[in-house]
Amino acid sequence: MPRDEKWQVVLLVAGTLSTISLVMEHSGWTSAFFMALGVFCVITVFRDLRATRRKRRAERRALLTRLDRLMRREVKRRCR
Repeated sequence: MPRDEKWQVVLLVAGTLSTISLVMEHSGWTSAFFMALGVFCVITVFRDLRATRRKRRAERRALLTRLDRLMRREVKRRCR
């Protein structure tokens, strides 16, 4: 796991724990506000983390596909 992903995971955990803490400390509308704000922040960080991972996976797949095509072409060329 790359370093930037580790920081995103730490931020995700810290955001979740601080949201729980703020909701438990306050009551009424303040609690609801902190809950909504915390859920929004956690979802935003999670989506960014997931998008980063998907992008990296897609790049890796594209590279492997390119290498596979090159190998197939080389095998066909040598077998002629």
